[in-house]
Amino acid sequence: MQPVWNLLNDQRRVAGICGIAFTVLFIVAAFFIIGTTPTADASSAEINEYFAGAGSDYLTGDMIFGFSVVLFMLTFVVALRGILLPVDPSGGLWANLSLAGALVAVILGGAGAAPLTSIAFIGPENVDDSTLRLAIVMSQVSTSAVGLGFAVTMISVAVIVAQTAVLWRWMSILAILSAVLGIVGMAWIPAKEPAGVLAGLSLAGISGAQLFMLLASIQLLLPSKSPVPAPRAAATVGR
Repeated sequence: MQPVWNLLNDQRRVAGICGIAFTVLFIVAAFFIIGTTPTADASSAEINEYFAGAGSDYLTGDMIFGFSVVLFMLTFVVALRGILLPVDPSGGLWANLSLAGALVAVILGGAGAAPLTSIAFIGPENVDDSTLRLAIVMSQVSTSAVGLGFAVTMISVAVIVAQTAVLWRWMSILAILSAVLGIVGMAWIPAKEPAGVLAGLSLAGISGAQLFMLLASIQLLLPSKSPVPAPRAAATVGR
């Protein structure tokens, strides 16, 4: 049993394995629920047609995705915080914010999935048209807001990585780009363009965060070639 305990007590390997496992399950779930789900500008007839034909597939994909988030993504972000914390030049501010942002993303993602899961479960024929459209709008708005949570995580991680190279330093650029896309993409809401370019940017931001997670997981499973620079002490204000 000792090799198992050694594995479970190694934050780098736990983060790497869980990050890759989440990515694999995310892709599997995407085949069921991403790309065909109605957007906020869909008509009631389109929403009814989708859930009447793909309601069971949506429930399957949602179950897989929920399982992957709770078991693997949360483990990844907690382990990543543990890796970042000892080298965080701020003394822990950015490492803790990276975890907080991910938790916000998880909460908003769950809030976005709940309305559609409920419709898929009870059947669209049991929901009036206005409620169907409201559920779709609520879902897309909440799901896009996931990008804001991930933006906090990506910016926080980028600040640490850029200074310490605890991960590949160039990944800080990917993290910042992902955060910017997620934030800018939210502009589809006031523009009322749920299927336009801005909504696409929002999705690209979330996808960028997913790519960052995969690349970070791969690196964390590789042998470390050089020690991470020692963190700088957090600045203190003299009296």
